[in-house]
Amino acid sequence: MKFIVNLKNSKTKFSYDLTFDLIESSFLSKWIDQYKNIKYNNYSISEPWALYNLNPNFQGKDVIKELNKHIDICNSYYNCFDKKISDPYDQNTLNYLHNLFSILHKKDIGNDNFKKSLSTINQLIHYCESLYGSKRVRIVWFEGNRSNLFTNEDYKLFTTLVDFGGLYHLYSDVGKQLDDLAEDQDEYITQFCPNLHYSADCIIRFTSRSNTSANRIKENSRLYYQNHKEEFESWGYYWGDPKLSVGHIKLGQLVYNDQEEILKNVSKCDTIYSTELEENYIERKEKNNG
Repeated sequence: MKFIVNLKNSKTKFSYDLTFDLIESSFLSKWIDQYKNIKYNNYSISEPWALYNLNPNFQGKDVIKELNKHIDICNSYYNCFDKKISDPYDQNTLNYLHNLFSILHKKDIGNDNFKKSLSTINQLIHYCESLYGSKRVRIVWFEGNRSNLFTNEDYKLFTTLVDFGGLYHLYSDVGKQLDDLAEDQDEYITQFCPNLHYSADCIIRFTSRSNTSANRIKENSRLYYQNHKEEFESWGYYWGDPKLSVGHIKLGQLVYNDQEEILKNVSKCDTIYSTELEENYIERKEKNNG
């Protein structure tokens, strides 16, 4: 079965399809069920702009300007952010702002405008973190179901390896999982939340990660846990618990011939326009050709 993501340029109307071969696993049918529920309810992609470090027209100063704009919007309601960002590579301030986001999100306060800006702050923080060079397309549906729990069998599929063009399940909880805390050297450990729930959300990676780098992430996660062992154990998480699994489940692999060609075409786009499973894609092609 194939999964197709259509990207577009909102001004030029340039359109580009990314086609993925889905990978059979004990988890895949669960993800497909979640995706079909998204389509059945006709939910829209929540952040169609989320092409991280791929859109040359939205970088550096533009990203932090947008981030600070939404901080101002939130502060106009509750004056809850006491810091702004001036450098998109300032990981300590990004960690601080993300911790505030986690606290405010859990309180479930504010009207729809406040919540929308709060959510955007979270995503733009991660956008800044992608400026280190990680190229990815993040596809989320905030209206989707996030109540289903991973099983121990699901956790066995988690991997820290990354393939260029890989389609991966996306972290669906609020906070940070263990490897993200370790990677960011985040002192705000209270925002820890393991990978507990799955959804239709997914992410496309346009970089690769070697075995050495993948093992480094595992080791850094172990060291971070050991350095904060008392806190983790007080929350009921002991080393070896499957819920502490790091990485993500790979869902599919992009069909392509040339990486540079893929990046060239993706960089022309600024919008995630649509997603489809193979059978719907075939129907659309036939209708367009008819």
